[in-house]
Amino acid sequence: MFNAENLVTKSGEAVEVIHQGFHNHDSGPDFLNAKIRIGKNTWAGNVELHVNGNEWHQHKHQQDDAYNNVILHVVLESKEDFVTANNAAKIPCLELKGRIDAQLLSRYEALMRAATSIPCANSIGLVDSFVIDNVIERNTIERLERKVNAIVALLDTSNGDWEHTAWQILARYLGSGVNRDAMENVVKQIPVSVLSKHADNALQIEAIVFGVSGLLKGNFADEYPRQLQKEFNYLKRLHSLNVLELGVFRWAKIRPANFPTVRLAQLAAVMLSDVKIFSRMLKCNSLEEIKGLFLIKPNTYWRNHYRFDELAEQGVEKIGATTIDIIAINAIVPLLFAYGKHKGEESFCDKALALLQSINAEVNVITKTFQAFNISAQSAFQSQGLVQLKQNSCDNFLCLECGIGNAILRS
Repeated sequence: MFNAENLVTKSGEAVEVIHQGFHNHDSGPDFLNAKIRIGKNTWAGNVELHVNGNEWHQHKHQQDDAYNNVILHVVLESKEDFVTANNAAKIPCLELKGRIDAQLLSRYEALMRAATSIPCANSIGLVDSFVIDNVIERNTIERLERKVNAIVALLDTSNGDWEHTAWQILARYLGSGVNRDAMENVVKQIPVSVLSKHADNALQIEAIVFGVSGLLKGNFADEYPRQLQKEFNYLKRLHSLNVLELGVFRWAKIRPANFPTVRLAQLAAVMLSDVKIFSRMLKCNSLEEIKGLFLIKPNTYWRNHYRFDELAEQGVEKIGATTIDIIAINAIVPLLFAYGKHKGEESFCDKALALLQSINAEVNVITKTFQAFNISAQSAFQSQGLVQLKQNSCDNFLCLECGIGNAILRS
């Protein structure tokens, strides 16, 4: 965002940026592998940026071999024509003073000093809705790609088993926030082949799920957990099942409907409906069909219990609509998208995006914050984009990498 015409070094040599290089986010020069013509020579190397030229010496780059391959020193203002590297090479200086619009710089400083949770809150109303929509869409895809990368990594550790991968992702988002890792780890220990062997026996599936979770340890008064415990002692030896340590699940500050016992009971019920959950998922063409995968009631014990041996006036049965939306957004959509990319079948990617657009927008702190500035999500497709935008760009003040920030700076 500076006047790049007729660039010259402090010593008067013409500068042409053939390739700016790659922004380095680690230690060392700011841009790596740049290609720049200075005078009659074309150089390949790194570029260092400072506000003031004397920062080269303040940061002691002249004593650091990591800066020996710097080919250009770019600064806002400098009194020196050259700086010297540790290998005695003279590095020319390019000064940008007078090439940056004062109003643009003022707008940028205002963004960086913003006291609101969204830096551009006071200016975003001036940005065209077309720009805002494009930024949200881009962020939605970025967020989806991040989830896809996590699924592909999980698929590798699951030996390419999509069913086992799907169960782990589903279990993760069936659990409440603090218990997501534990829920995923329960399923990680249970091969789909083991589930298939007991798919017609509710007690055995429930015993496997609760037993592996570590929640069947100890003595119980009720008959149901005692039956589960007895069944699991046999199944554990039969299949060499691992058991999670006590304490991996959290209970404090969690609503009873989200207790690990309730979520595991619901998970077991879904497993009983069909062990090949991913195969069924691939056949779903609408949100209603997705919801049909989870409208399963767990064991009747949970009608008046939230925990073993603790009677309650009213328990929880089927999975709630909000939880199904969470699973659809964070598990099913990314799984379909990942499968489509992995198999090279765009139809699954299109189905995933259409599904995301059919789900109601999430209502959370982030979406409410944007809504206060008249930016509302119409579906989960937009709300996911807003969450990504806030967490990735706004929270890190990456306004220069954001289309909305660029539009404000150039206005």
